[in-house]
This record gives sequence, C-alpha cells and structure tokens, in this order.
Amino acid sequence: MSRSLNESYFFGVDTLYGWGNRSYFTFFSEFNRPWYGIGIIEALIFNVIFIISLVANLMIVVRVVRVHQLKTVTNCFIANLAVADILFTTGCPLIGVIRVTGTWILGSFICHMLVYMEFVCMLAVIWTMTVISIDRFICIVRPNQCRITLRMAVIIIIIIWVFAFTLSIPMAAFFNVKSFFVGNETVKICTLTWPRNETVYISVVFVTCLFVMGFVLPLSLLTHNYYRVFHKFWESRKTIHRKESRASQNAEDLLRCQSSGAKMRSARSYRIIRVLVLLVLLFFLMWLPIFIAFICVQYDGTYEHFRMHSWMLMTCAYFAFGNACVNPFVYVFINERFRLTILPCQKSNKNSPKSEELGSLTVSAS
Repeated sequence: MSRSLNESYFFGVDTLYGWGNRSYFTFFSEFNRPWYGIGIIEALIFNVIFIISLVANLMIVVRVVRVHQLKTVTNCFIANLAVADILFTTGCPLIGVIRVTGTWILGSFICHMLVYMEFVCMLAVIWTMTVISIDRFICIVRPNQCRITLRMAVIIIIIIWVFAFTLSIPMAAFFNVKSFFVGNETVKICTLTWPRNETVYISVVFVTCLFVMGFVLPLSLLTHNYYRVFHKFWESRKTIHRKESRASQNAEDLLRCQSSGAKMRSARSYRIIRVLVLLVLLFFLMWLPIFIAFICVQYDGTYEHFRMHSWMLMTCAYFAFGNACVNPFVYVFINERFRLTILPCQKSNKNSPKSEELGSLTVSAS
C-alpha cells in the first residue's frame, strides 16, 4: 500500500453490509507519521480546548442557575448553549488519546457513542445559536408580536435536543471498530461504513440532510435575523440623530452636550455592528470547515481518491471545537461590555419598554 493508505486509509473486506473489498478512512487515527510528537501536540490542543470550554461555559451555567435576575428567555437559551458546548468538547480528551496511540483502544461502545454524541451536541449548539437569533429578531424587530415565554423556551430547547438525537442516529449505528493486520500487529480504527443499497446512496442522503439542516438553514436564519436587527437598529439611530439635529438648533450649550453624547453613541453603534457581524462571520468560519471535511471524506472514499488525511479532518475539528470556547465570550462577556441597550425587547405597550439585551447575561453579576 502507498504511504497515504498507511496514514489514513486501510483496505479490507466488508462482511457486514456486503461491500466486498473496500477502503476504510481512519477518522480519529493516523499512522506512519513522520514524528511521534505530532500526536502529543494534537492531544495537548484538544485538552486545552476542553479546559477553556469547561471553565468558561460552566461559569455561565452556574450564574444562570444561581441568580434569579438572570432567568430570562435569552439567558435560558445561552445556558443551553453553554451546556451543549461543554458536552460537545467532552470528547476532546478521548480524541486526544487516539491521536497519540493511533490504534483505537477505547472499545466498540465508545466508538458508537463518541461520534453520536459529538453530532448530537454539534446540532444542539448550532440550533441554539439559531434560536437565539430568532429570539432577538422577535424582541427587537417584531416587539408587538407573540414573544417567546420562559415555558416556551424550555419546550424549544427540548425540541432542539430531540431533533439532534434523532438526526444523528446513523452515526451511532454505522460507526464501528474495524481491525486490520499490519505485519505482526493488529490495528483497530473507529470508522464509518454505510449500508449498501442498490437504488439509494444512503451516505449521500444523510450528508445532504446534515449539511442543509446543520449549516445552510441555520446560517440563512442567522444572517436574516441579525441583518433585520441591524436594519432596525440603524433606522432607530437615524431617527434619534434627526431629533437631536432639530433640538440642537435651539441652544448652543445643548449642542455641545449632545455632540459629546453623539460621539459616545457612535462608538457604541460601531461596536454593536461589529458584534452582529461577528456572530454571523464566526458561525460561517468555524462550522463550514468541518462540514466540508466530512463531505470530502465521504466523496474521497466513494471514488477511492485517497487524498484526504486524518489530520485534515482533525484540523477542521479544531475550529468546530474552538467555537465552544468562543461562544461564551461572544454571547456573554463581549456583549456585556458593549451593552446593547439600544436594542431593547419591548412589550406590546410602547410606553413601558423592557431592556432585555442580546448580551443580558453577565458572569460578574451578584
């Protein structure tokens, strides 16, 4: 076999689904590496990601649970996002172990459940971020319409998890441990083998559904919702500016005072714009690589190109796992500093606004 096959591919006979001779992608494992220390460095990166995610997201969950004032709809979603991020990154230490050992030593059950739970938590994270954008859209752009209550938020969270557990079932069913003889040694990998069907390519159907439901649709909703929020904010800003311009004609002192206030609002405005753009941009940049890599793995194995390497998939996984470290800062810490008070969530009564910011949760609140 060529060097590429020894690194991330093996040939074997499939007796489970009747494929016969076929190739198997190693996913978490990689062999014949030029330097043993590469696996140690990769394991270190995975463990650092896990620790940062655990500490940052756990702080959020604890604050929401302990502080009564933080039990709002938005913060309920943010707490669920934090829980999903923690669960998502719990697989990092296990993946790190395999990057060091190469061969799969965690057993068949972990092979099924690790991949399954990673996909479940990934979908839960993505759709929770999407629901947060929907909540902000309703509160800011459609304040007079039916708002999401705390009870509805809990139901939505349950639906998200049920959806994630259901859509990810193929990962639990079709990831299996496969053994290969290499010289005098037995090598094991946790790999994906799809059932054989003469009329329908199950892998194509699943990957297409996963890409649409896990990336295309959420990204579309995020982009639409935050664009509308931005547009609403910009229109409100122009209205305030016109009122101040008319008022400034009546008093020179008022002009100087309002000029200072206008500068502060302008600075805050650009911060708000950066946060809204950042939310969409980070989602695109941190989740697109792992979806592309997974699609390429399926395509590469189907047509036996053998151009993909396990390290490519793991590099894309860094971005996805890294999102669990970024989310607490984007959805909580940064937004609390910037305090998006110009984006209120109002009740139907226009005279009694309710300030429920995009970043209403603060881990420093007492």
